[in-house]
Amino acid sequence: MPTKRRSCLPVVIIIRSASTHGRARGPAPPGAEVSYDQFKQTPVPTHTPNKVAVGGRPEVIDNAVRALINHHTELMNWLRLIVLSVATMLAFSAEARADRLSLKHGLTEPFYSTTLNVYWAAPTNALPSTVIVFEVVPDSHREVTVSNLMAIGRFRPADRIKGFDPDTPFSKGAYGFRAGDDGRWLVYDPRQGRVDFDDESAFHGPGSDKNVEGVPDEATVLELALRLLPQLGISTNDMVKNESGGPRCVFPTGSWGHTDKDTQIYRRGIGFTRSLDGKEMDGQRAVFMEFGSNAKLGKLESRWCALRPKASYPVAQPMRILQWIKEGRAVVLSLSGPPDARYVRVTDIRKLTITSIQPRYPYIDEDNHPKCVYPYAFLTATAELGEDDPEQVFLYCPLISEGLPKAQRPSKADFSIYPSNRSRRAP
Repeated sequence: MPTKRRSCLPVVIIIRSASTHGRARGPAPPGAEVSYDQFKQTPVPTHTPNKVAVGGRPEVIDNAVRALINHHTELMNWLRLIVLSVATMLAFSAEARADRLSLKHGLTEPFYSTTLNVYWAAPTNALPSTVIVFEVVPDSHREVTVSNLMAIGRFRPADRIKGFDPDTPFSKGAYGFRAGDDGRWLVYDPRQGRVDFDDESAFHGPGSDKNVEGVPDEATVLELALRLLPQLGISTNDMVKNESGGPRCVFPTGSWGHTDKDTQIYRRGIGFTRSLDGKEMDGQRAVFMEFGSNAKLGKLESRWCALRPKASYPVAQPMRILQWIKEGRAVVLSLSGPPDARYVRVTDIRKLTITSIQPRYPYIDEDNHPKCVYPYAFLTATAELGEDDPEQVFLYCPLISEGLPKAQRPSKADFSIYPSNRSRRAP
């Protein structure tokens, strides 16, 4: 048992010793800060501690205290190392939990240069004075939504599944269905506002016959989609509008054949773009549907999470936006792939002039849902790369001070431009 007492004794004395040394140095003046280097260089008192009689054996405590003082410097170094390590871990943890605007998308690159000269020439009279930050919330009508989806997909309660295979179950709270006769399946996640429905039988004739009949035209597809939207709890009032005031749509098609004579359209889709507070939200397929043989629904995808206003914030002034660009808080649209795309280094830009600004909301990453949705500024700019060598570039930049993204300052920032003015001038 004496061995245990000796192993525990230094732990108690270390804490008290550190506190006593702090008092010996005297209280710091109000508002004063002590750096780690100052703390490290503070001399440790070397006075002989008073003997403390415990159980009639003062020499035991006296020897232990002497041993502690002799090794005090080493112990304090270890203590400082532990404290700094814990502080660093807490800082990283707080950073990970911090909710902020994310402008990192697959088609963007960091935009930063220490020599960047940026100017403002965009009109701001149409800019709102304030914008809203929205909070992501679960679907409050999930029972109604899942009931409607079961009716749309012709599913029964017995078709419900926990996952497509035992090793990959659906996320907690999600609904999944799969029909045993024709392979139809449905997944609905109320927390993410995500719906995926697939019925491949709509895109071919009986069996594997490719002769599909009755594929609806664009007007019919729009009519069918508008009937389904209310069953998903989605209103066209929250969609981007076209010039006539109706929802702006895209109508992609799928076809078979090698020539115009034998080409057959076997599916026609429709995509809608969401708007928040009257401002466009990235992504043309917040809701997407496809119809096939005899106007049968073959695909339904929805990325429409429930949102509620959290707070309103003032829109930044142009000079503040320019400052954020120079700090590296903006990203640039980079379209790579085409052989005639032009690759540019940010350091090659002699002058950057902002020519237009449009408030928008970012696409919500379904794999990493944010707590809040922050607005951002979609900027059109002219980059002067040399004498009579301008290029149009597009920047994504913060619009409000709340939720600022972290600055990205790579040593070599570059991106690609497509289409490029250089390729247009080529003979």
